Amino acid sequence: MKKNLLLCLLVALSCVAAPAAKKEKKQNAAIDAYTKNTHRTGRIFVLMFCVYIMVVPLVICAVYGVWPTFKQMLPGAIAILSINGRSFDFR
Repeated sequence: MKKNLLLCLLVALSCVAAPAAKKEKKQNAAIDAYTKNTHRTGRIFVLMFCVYIMVVPLVICAVYGVWPTFKQMLPGAIAILSINGRSFDFR
């Protein structure tokens, strides 16, 4: 059961993990307080949403005692990872 829980958690983490973005120098160093506050608030809500997306399936699996096997999760994980790999490249 621990192996399936770990596998479920890894797949959930891979679904929300985005490729690391390259750091670029900001051209406009004078960002006003509203923009900084909005950016911080957005990051907080995205983090909360990611946690929510991972916790709900884990709780449902734990309550009902139904854990997917690796063989069942592999096709879905491959499909999601291939979509995520392309959708976050904004160049």
